[in-house]
Amino acid sequence: MHLYWIVFFTTSVMFYLWWLRYYLSVFEFFMPVLIVMLMINIYFDEGLSRVGLRPSSFRGCFSDYGEQLAGVSILLLWGIFMAGNLSKLINYESASFLFRYILVGFVQQYFVNGFLVNRLAGFYGNECNKNISLITGFIFGLIHLPNLFLMIVTGLGGYLCANIFLKYRNLYFNGLSHGVVAFLLFNAFPESITRHFAVGIKYFSN
Repeated sequence: MHLYWIVFFTTSVMFYLWWLRYYLSVFEFFMPVLIVMLMINIYFDEGLSRVGLRPSSFRGCFSDYGEQLAGVSILLLWGIFMAGNLSKLINYESASFLFRYILVGFVQQYFVNGFLVNRLAGFYGNECNKNISLITGFIFGLIHLPNLFLMIVTGLGGYLCANIFLKYRNLYFNGLSHGVVAFLLFNAFPESITRHFAVGIKYFSN
């Protein structure tokens, strides 16, 4: 049952990115998907703590991994500075983009951790199984086909975030990290490499 839901939602997202996006908006597709996933969480008796929606563990998570997040952010900011693009980030539009990246990052972290990790933990019957993080990273990278840059970044990020989630069960830190790092990566690398973060069929028009 757990494996079925993993395959179903992964293929559904990829189907949207490769074809259905021309017929449905992001909101029209993903809102029903998120609602169904939440219902499945409820069906398996996964409360707020299990899904990662309780903020109480944020402090411990930030204490353990905040320095790493700051280090990666500083490294990417240095790359942006060396490329001469740092001044472009200091404006209202960039702040708005950063907020949207964090919001989208939170939603994606729910899909990756609050849903996929829990389904894999249910499938293995043991959330300490090392395959959970590996498979989570693989699936998250696979969804970003055929953008090789994003596949590598999201595959590694998915693996690391799954490990953090299994330790702290906190989506807030993961969502924040996802948004900040994605925003900085977008500005640190040229579009010839990032391809404007396009995935699915849209990749070929960028």
